Amino acid sequence: MSDAVQEQKQQVRRRLRASRSQLSPQEIARRGLMLRDALQAHINPQAVVAGYVPFPGEPDVMPFLHAHSGLYGTVYLPMIDSTGSRKLRWGWWNPGIALQPGALIPVMEPADDCPGSLDDLAAQAAQLHLDAHDPWRSPLLPEPTDPPAQLVILVPALAIDTNGARMGQGGGFYDTTLAGLDQLIAEHPGLRCEVIAVVHSGEVLDPGSFPVEDHDLRVSQAATEYRVFTL
Repeated sequence: MSDAVQEQKQQVRRRLRASRSQLSPQEIARRGLMLRDALQAHINPQAVVAGYVPFPGEPDVMPFLHAHSGLYGTVYLPMIDSTGSRKLRWGWWNPGIALQPGALIPVMEPADDCPGSLDDLAAQAAQLHLDAHDPWRSPLLPEPTDPPAQLVILVPALAIDTNGARMGQGGGFYDTTLAGLDQLIAEHPGLRCEVIAVVHSGEVLDPGSFPVEDHDLRVSQAATEYRVFTL
């Protein structure tokens, strides 16, 4: 990676973070409730969801995670490996489990002494047999025609472009963790998995709005406060 590309990325990140800093806590909360509704309309209530605890200014997925855990779903949150590896571990969470600052970076993590790997989540999700009919789904929405995903990974992002490129915070954790996802899914026949990048609606950008490198994570789905959609 060239220094010029990294500087271009940092310039875009500074601009995006500055824009997020203008959002009031009330606006973040309002959008969080809208995002909850959009995700609930898309994600099966029994699915295994790998979520995250948002940084200030990030889309607030916590209302959805609270709701999902309170129905039939299972929620995991990312934990930074104490060895310094950029491959995330995953701790089980529900609203009764305390969050605590991570040891390596200032991200809130569940108090889980035995976090699992992404392979562990995939193995658990592969055992689920989900019906495309969701009794909690609004009758105003059309019934899905495809079986629902058993594993849903919500990925934080500063921005995405309409080709599916993702601009992250720069740590490389999700790029590393999800690099082998296709092989992982192949090892669990029948597993249906969705990776959904979560951004504010104004952070869905045109291709070329930020530099994209070979190792950068690409996604095929995204969620904003308005909807979940395919890229």
